[in-house]
Parts: sequence; structure tokens; C-alpha cells
Amino acid sequence: MIARVLFVCAQNVCRSPLMAASFAAAVGAGRSDDDDWVVRSAGTHAHTGQFACPVAVEFAEGAAGHRSAPVDMMGILLADLVIVASREERSWIAQEVPESRQTTFTLREALLLDERVRRRGAAGAVSEYVAALNAHRGTIDLTEPSPSLWRREPEHPLDIRDVHGASRRAHRRVLADAAREAAEFGQRMREALLIPA
Repeated sequence: MIARVLFVCAQNVCRSPLMAASFAAAVGAGRSDDDDWVVRSAGTHAHTGQFACPVAVEFAEGAAGHRSAPVDMMGILLADLVIVASREERSWIAQEVPESRQTTFTLREALLLDERVRRRGAAGAVSEYVAALNAHRGTIDLTEPSPSLWRREPEHPLDIRDVHGASRRAHRRVLADAAREAAEFGQRMREALLIPA
């Protein structure tokens, strides 16, 4: 089994390298020469060669050697699973590479769908697992966020918002959550595929 997982955000310096590094650590990617995981990250509007954000590296040490890269359309098509930071990147990918709609999910969407998939038992293959996630798409009951006096646009529960230019406190909070969620998803996916720790 070779599992190709691509993580995508806008600039590929903060959210996607953090999610990729956290996920890779959880599934054990890169621990041996016969590794079955190919975990990459890219950005829909990335400039080539930028370093990962220091806050991302703080929460995911594996992001330390990261250099940003723009999304490669062939990379999307070859990925078994594409995990994006927000619905904005999901929409961008769906428009650019319509064939990838069934394999592209926000991280939080994938976590919620995984809860439904887990009830059916182990998937056996990456393609089966991703197909099961897709089969449950649209079954998540989300409470829409309500506007507040402090924030013009409320956060959507499926999005990890771009906080790269936000306050340090907001930046750290959002990236800490994203690192934890990506690691949790990696653990769940490994369990679903019956891959030993």
C-alpha cells in the first residue's frame, strides 16, 4: 500500500506544512526506507521557496525544513487524498481540477466524516477509506455560526482560517488546534487501514 496525501492551504507557509508534518508524524511517514506514506503540502497561491512560519514549526517540528510550493495539478490528480485548510481551498481545487472533488476534504470535514466511517469497521485500502468518506459527504449536521459584535464574519466549523497575519495569540491558538486535529486524523486513518503503530 502506498498512500499519497496532499495538504493544501493558500500560501503553504503556515497551515498546510503544519498539518502535513503533524499528520506525517502520526502515521509514521519517513521513519524507514520502505515507507508507504507520501505526505506533501502545497499552496493555491504560494510562492516557491518560502520558509515555514516559526509558529508552525513550534507546533510541528517536521515543518522545520519546509519550503513553500504552488499546487501542482498533476500532484492533486495523483493524490489518494487531498486535505485542505478551508472551504476556500476546497472550492479552488474543485474548479481547477474537477476530477478531484471526491478525494478533497477540509481537515475538519474529514474528521467528522471519519466518525461515520469508523462505525463500519476497517477500510482495508486507502481508496476504500477515501470512497467511504466521500459517500458520507453531506450527512454532517453543522450548526451555522452566528454573527457577533466582535467579528464581522463568523468562523465556519469546517474551516481552519488563515491567521498568519493575525495576533500572536490567535495565530498560536489556531495552529495548536490544527496540529492536534491533523495528528488525530492521521491516527484515525492509520487505525482505519489497520496499520500498526
